[in-house]
Amino acid sequence: MSITIAAETPEMNTFAPRSDAPPAGMPSPAPSDASLRATCLRTTSLEHFVSSSSAHLPPLEVVPQTSTFRASLRGRNLHSGQLIQLASSPVRVTRTPRMANNTSADHTFKLVWQLQGGAEMEQGNRTIRLDAGQMSIYHLSTPYRLHTFGDYRVLMLSLDLADMPEWRQLAERCQGQVLPWDAAVQGALAALRSQLVWGDDPMVAKVEEVALELVFDFLWRRQ
Repeated sequence: MSITIAAETPEMNTFAPRSDAPPAGMPSPAPSDASLRATCLRTTSLEHFVSSSSAHLPPLEVVPQTSTFRASLRGRNLHSGQLIQLASSPVRVTRTPRMANNTSADHTFKLVWQLQGGAEMEQGNRTIRLDAGQMSIYHLSTPYRLHTFGDYRVLMLSLDLADMPEWRQLAERCQGQVLPWDAAVQGALAALRSQLVWGDDPMVAKVEEVALELVFDFLWRRQ
């Protein structure tokens, strides 16, 4: 992997689980249970970003497109998948055929909300461009290339739909499309972003369920 790494700035290179206190009376996650903790990362080192974000992102080749690199990530494992809010300087990202084949992601899809900046994505014989206020869905078992630009910021949710055949069929039919947000998608976005700052609250699963129902109802209407 060809990479360009900016000089590290100590105060910009931090990686630690969030320690938000849960509401009174709610149990705290065990220190060893990383699935219940949000991950925060802010760095100017590409190597640091790739190694530290591997718990939330699939194997990828990442090549900066500017002389300096910066990235921030906040991620959390939810009940149904992995949720990530990511911002970075422009990069070129490749999920190679080897990377896609060496994975158990046959039924895993990624939902992407473009918050700022934009991205051009190539997967299969299709190329799309996402701008702020749009979303898309793609299959992680298929190789792809992604070029980001501007002040790139996204929310991504990876879902294993192996046990959800109706949702999986919707995802397959809608993948690779550019989908402008509507009120339902914005509501789902707000609900999901709240999951990144909540502690171990029983309401997390309920909010997550409502958010997913809003998203897949939107996909059903967009068929």
